[in-house]
Amino acid sequence: AYGNLSVYLFPSAPVEPFVGGWTDAFLTALGSAFFIPHPVAGLFFFIGLLWTSRYLALLAVVGYLVGDGLLQWLSGSIHPTLGQWGGFNFILTTIAVGGIFSVPGWRSLLLAIIAAALSSLITMAVQGVLQVYGVPVLAIPFLLTTLTMLAAMRKRVATTPPYLLLEAPALPEHSYERARLVRARGAEPESVPLRAPFFGSWRVYQGFDGPHTHQPPWQHALDFIITEQGRSFRNAGHRLQDFHCFDLPVLSPCHGTVARCLDELPDNPPGEVDSNNNWGNFLLIRLSTSCDSRVWHSVIIACDRRVWHYVSMAFDN
Repeated sequence: AYGNLSVYLFPSAPVEPFVGGWTDAFLTALGSAFFIPHPVAGLFFFIGLLWTSRYLALLAVVGYLVGDGLLQWLSGSIHPTLGQWGGFNFILTTIAVGGIFSVPGWRSLLLAIIAAALSSLITMAVQGVLQVYGVPVLAIPFLLTTLTMLAAMRKRVATTPPYLLLEAPALPEHSYERARLVRARGAEPESVPLRAPFFGSWRVYQGFDGPHTHQPPWQHALDFIITEQGRSFRNAGHRLQDFHCFDLPVLSPCHGTVARCLDELPDNPPGEVDSNNNWGNFLLIRLSTSCDSRVWHSVIIACDRRVWHYVSMAFDN
């Protein structure tokens, strides 16, 4: 018997086949993820999964076939209800490894199949131990397999697929589209696209590895100015108001959270430098990928806890 839960598991099994064959077993296992081991419940959940993401629905079917097939081949079905209450581990593992935390592709699909097989082996091993104490397997194989696979893949240098999305998991359709755009732009797979932090057309005064101030570790920075007739200021340029970019709104270059801001320093008159506060006022934006984006040399008038794409943060140059 499958522990002390046998008296509760058997009544949950349908008396008459719903569809028949492995379809009933798959739907029952899917329903078990929500503690409703019945093919009708699993069918509703599968329809919702299919509506949300066709790729996740495909992974669910593939993961169950691989995991349950290996389970039946190696064990000959340890217990009639083990496939019902343990089969959802194969489904969830495949969805997590191959769809939520990685960019879709044939390599990530192969990784998900390996994860489903590993989850099946862990199910058999854990079931043999827990059966002695009358404790069900539940989601232990899913958790062990997923955490182990993702931790191992995180140590890998991601120069080729599969690319992991540990910091920003998403639906596979969304992550695939983002990866496609990244490849089209010639950027790195885990790069974060930034938008210009201003309206209109500005010029880059100093770029990466700039000769003036953009030296390591701050070499990856851009300085922007506005020029009219080849000049960045009007009149003699003795006042801050003479510069074309002064007092114009600055926008957030990305979506994130304001991690830190400094708005207490006064504006330096043209030609003067505050050597004690070289960076001046700034805004530090924490991205969803745990990277940081900084907007320097700005006087912050007001800042919210959230930063949105192309929404003015209401701070001046």
